[in-house]
Amino acid sequence: MSEDRPEVVIQSSNRRWTICSVPVLIAVISVALIPFYSNIFNRNCNECPEFDAEESESTSPKYIVYDGINRTDILGAVDRVLRRMGLEKIQVKDPSNFPKNWNLLWSFKHQETLKDYINWSEIKYHQKINHFPGNYMLVSKSYLTTQDDFDFIPRGFLTSEDVREYAAQHPEKRFVLKLKSNRGVKLVSPSEMNFTDTSSLEDYFAQEYLEDPLLWNGYKFDFSIFVVITSVNPLRFYYYNKNVNLRFCLKPYSTENISDVDAYVIGTNHTSSQVFPYVKKYIDAGYTNKDAFENYIREIGGDLDHVWQQVENVIRSTVLTKEEYMIKGINRVKASKYSFFELYRFDMIFDKNLKLYLIEVNMSPNLLAVRDKIHNKFMFENVLYNLFNMIGVGTVYKKNIFAFPEYDVESMVAYHDAMTVKPEICLTSLCDENCIDDACKFCWDCLHTSKKYEMIQALHEQMNRGHFTRVFPVDKEHIDESLWEDITPVNKFYIEWFHEMCKKNKHFC
Repeated sequence: MSEDRPEVVIQSSNRRWTICSVPVLIAVISVALIPFYSNIFNRNCNECPEFDAEESESTSPKYIVYDGINRTDILGAVDRVLRRMGLEKIQVKDPSNFPKNWNLLWSFKHQETLKDYINWSEIKYHQKINHFPGNYMLVSKSYLTTQDDFDFIPRGFLTSEDVREYAAQHPEKRFVLKLKSNRGVKLVSPSEMNFTDTSSLEDYFAQEYLEDPLLWNGYKFDFSIFVVITSVNPLRFYYYNKNVNLRFCLKPYSTENISDVDAYVIGTNHTSSQVFPYVKKYIDAGYTNKDAFENYIREIGGDLDHVWQQVENVIRSTVLTKEEYMIKGINRVKASKYSFFELYRFDMIFDKNLKLYLIEVNMSPNLLAVRDKIHNKFMFENVLYNLFNMIGVGTVYKKNIFAFPEYDVESMVAYHDAMTVKPEICLTSLCDENCIDDACKFCWDCLHTSKKYEMIQALHEQMNRGHFTRVFPVDKEHIDESLWEDITPVNKFYIEWFHEMCKKNKHFC
């Protein structure tokens, strides 16, 4: 499969002249080439979504919300936000008759469940889809705990033999048995564990139990961070920094009676932050879960900078090790790599020493706010609003698809001078004559079209990220040394480019 990319041209790539040219001639040629650049910028008609005659009269982008489980309420927040942003909804009652004329597809289930209805190789680069193929290594609870050797993930086991052998070597450890869907969690002695290694979510696996969890007024709690991956190869991802999701056990913490799971398991049955007294007083006064959380950490003498450094390191390290599976997944379905994005929820917990642990990563996180969780409605909708703005669904100028607009309009927003770096090298004779030397790799005239396009995407996300903080790319010093050797050349290129962009403009950081 050849590289799938839009032919985006921001400025002519002709080499610099060694003699002065006639200014009038340049002006005439530039004006004459604008329509040409516009056509190239938008590729050609074969790359545009195919709208029928009736739909072509509409000027609004179109979206599909597909739950696949007959639970229209579960994606209500997505539906509300997209409607408020001016998108038109396409109803899908029969997936076997799946329409082609959409701009955004949001599915509760994994997109590969629609493989019988969608020809992935026909997906255009500007059609946005909310799941990455190949993300199973990130969201599968059993894979996440058994395939990685991070000290922030409690160790998992897929067979009863493995957990018994490990328990014999570590008699001080206790273990929980849980379904691969992460339900049914309970403390079980290794000798009583009996499960098989299959792919069904109704099968069990085991995991080390985190002893001495940090308690909040005597209750065990966890907190969740929303994470968005906007691109792989190159990799870009962010976390929502305005708020966190908090959940508390129903009862004060205790493991004396292991059959009383409500005292030590935060599951489907839990106390929401909106009714937990300490947090409720913050919410009633107009503050957020995050405000309450940070104040509690201060009260117990914690270092907030260290807390958030741990959060970013856990997210960064986990996603970096999973990118290869997403790249393979995209290649497998033969789709455009530019079409995918995904919203995840990372569930985390602290021990009493404020060491952070990752419990699970959720695909299609629950955005349904009802009863005692109704206050979360505003957080969920704000997460989605910021997400859609960042990936280009929301915009300050009119467009009817998510492709970049014609040359004049795009240059108004992201002209190439906002992306160029290293003039001290690019304006030397070394790079003026050719682009062979590696030192010239960031010079605009030496960049491949795909890199220019990816830089435009990164710039748009940076300009419109709202309440999202970029986790990657970042400077090398923020990346765990054990991961550096495995970072791809493409990602190392963009790490260096982001570094140079930050030197040029601190706001970019």
